[in-house]
Amino acid sequence: MRPSLLALCLLLATSVHAHAQDAAHKLAQDAVIVDTHIDAPGILMDTWADLGIEAKDREFDYPKARAGGLDVAFMSIYTSAGQDADGSAWQVANAMIDGVEALVQRHPDRFALLTSPADVARLREGGRVLLPLGMENGAPIGDTLANLQFFFDRGVRYITLAHSANNRIADSSYVQDKQWNGLSPFGRQVVKEMNRLGIMVDVSHLGDASAMEAIELSTVPVIASHSAFRHFTPGFERNLVSRTLAFYNNELYLRGDDGTLTRIDAPNSAEKGLHRQWLTLELRDPWTVGGRTHASGSLLATRLDDFLAGKRDFDVLFTPTASTSLASATWTKNHLVLNVLDDVKNRLSVLTPGASGWQKSEFVGAPSFGTLAVGAVDSNDSDAVWLTATDYLTPTTLAIAEIGKAPEVLKTMPAFFDADGKVIEQHFATSKDGTRVPYFVVHGKDMKRDGTNPTLLYGYGGFEIPMVPGYSGGLGRAWLEKGGVYVVANIRGGGEYGPRWHQAALKQNRHKAYEDFAAVAQDLFARGITSPQHLGVQGGSNGGLLTGNMLTQYPELFGAVVVQVPLLDMKRYNKLLAGASWMAEYGDPDTADWEFIQGFSPYHLFDAGKQYPPVLFTTSTRDDRVHPGHARKMAAKMLDAGKDVTYYENIEGGHGGAANNAQAAHMSALAYSFLWERLGGK
Repeated sequence: MRPSLLALCLLLATSVHAHAQDAAHKLAQDAVIVDTHIDAPGILMDTWADLGIEAKDREFDYPKARAGGLDVAFMSIYTSAGQDADGSAWQVANAMIDGVEALVQRHPDRFALLTSPADVARLREGGRVLLPLGMENGAPIGDTLANLQFFFDRGVRYITLAHSANNRIADSSYVQDKQWNGLSPFGRQVVKEMNRLGIMVDVSHLGDASAMEAIELSTVPVIASHSAFRHFTPGFERNLVSRTLAFYNNELYLRGDDGTLTRIDAPNSAEKGLHRQWLTLELRDPWTVGGRTHASGSLLATRLDDFLAGKRDFDVLFTPTASTSLASATWTKNHLVLNVLDDVKNRLSVLTPGASGWQKSEFVGAPSFGTLAVGAVDSNDSDAVWLTATDYLTPTTLAIAEIGKAPEVLKTMPAFFDADGKVIEQHFATSKDGTRVPYFVVHGKDMKRDGTNPTLLYGYGGFEIPMVPGYSGGLGRAWLEKGGVYVVANIRGGGEYGPRWHQAALKQNRHKAYEDFAAVAQDLFARGITSPQHLGVQGGSNGGLLTGNMLTQYPELFGAVVVQVPLLDMKRYNKLLAGASWMAEYGDPDTADWEFIQGFSPYHLFDAGKQYPPVLFTTSTRDDRVHPGHARKMAAKMLDAGKDVTYYENIEGGHGGAANNAQAAHMSALAYSFLWERLGGK
């Protein structure tokens, strides 16, 4: 029996591996993949090879790029410290650019120069690999600011300010003796001019002070084209390498000065954080370590040096309960601010490490209701935090707070609708399996509980994303001001109660998310808030899969359904665009998983003989995450069966469905108008 069993296991492993490879290959071909640093130009200067055909001795050529799905390859225009010193950097850089241009001219059907993101779609036609230019080491600029315009005109779109030695612009991370302790006066001019021209500032290879000053001075985000993460805290400088294998599956390494990598030996599913001497782990799965089992959703802390020495003694900073989960943990210089969701309401507290352990105190002046977010002002030097607060009726407020002192409000977003006379309630529905499901209701104080109120029920229920209260001027103007009721359901699959809430609706348990949503609808009826003919539902992306299932599995509960940029054909979702990356959420339809997946595949659940509420499908031709084919197929199938279907496909916009504010307003107006008309709004 053993040889047969082993053979079967090997066969299954080979099959799964092969399928994973196929899925990865399909994803690589569909997605736009960018490599920000390829050394081909410098190598071509030493020994020419035609990269338009297979070049066996080279890491990069056209066949390799296409086989791996590489679409955009930044050609590195590298000049050395020696070439800077002898004055040849200008000549060498231009010769490399000439070489890249010659390669494109030799193979115009395979390569194209790229100078703007707007040209990607056009130039990719025919399977061409696009070649933007990145200059590694600012040496060719010399001491002449006008040279930046020259290189911009030649196609350079990022510049690594320095490389292996200090130069006229900045200090290098390679040398101990820093020349500038930041940027040089000329370097500051260079950064400003790069911002003006539209050349990205690359902080790879820079000394700590130079990198920080470049980040502070730049008016737009900078990049690190080919560097590891760097912790800059004085006395705790560290280089980090992160490796992401899949959703909720990553590794973290410390990189030594000699290039060796030391893995942080914690579960791949755990979120790993480093601050000064502390290592924190936020667990997504239960973990038994040091003779103790820690629950998923827990936050653990230990000294990094002790951990690397093999000790596994952790301080437990947070353990979830039936009603609580950890929303975030934010370090300041001396404190750790915990943001806990308690029945989907944020609660802040402060933890302070000391000689006698961790001390807990309240966060002074935190609002008692609403969605709160905390961010450190400067975790190296300050105990101040940014605090934002909002809810369905309150525009977002930004405050600054010193730990232990009341927050000072700095700015409040404008109000876009009249919230007077409106209230927010929280209720709990009981799902099919007895689970208590929270939801929020926003309505006028004078709302009659006679079941006639036009009500919009919104949800998501996936990827551990919590649906917390947030302000929307569009919703307020188009729905609440007209007398509509707005409801948000905090169903399983989301992150309202941490990993357990998410994991409760994965794969074969997906139906529980939909049962939760239906239970909320039925609870609204029981409370007299609305009735099926006056209840509409809206959701997008994974929320579009949710509303697609409401349409096909619970049509009797709704008077109208809005399905936006949706997943609907779950038999083929993994073969389209980014779909293969979501199999940890839904399962693999090309395996035995299809037995349960088909139970929540709206395209396959549709029955032409059943009655369905009116439905609006919206999508985007340019959606690069969920293929518009999902909405197209479902709409066509329902139209062929004579159902009440409205379909709108924007030709721009990506996964958001809109490319600008005007388009976004148009899409929102379509949805709200459709729902108001179908639900009997007055």
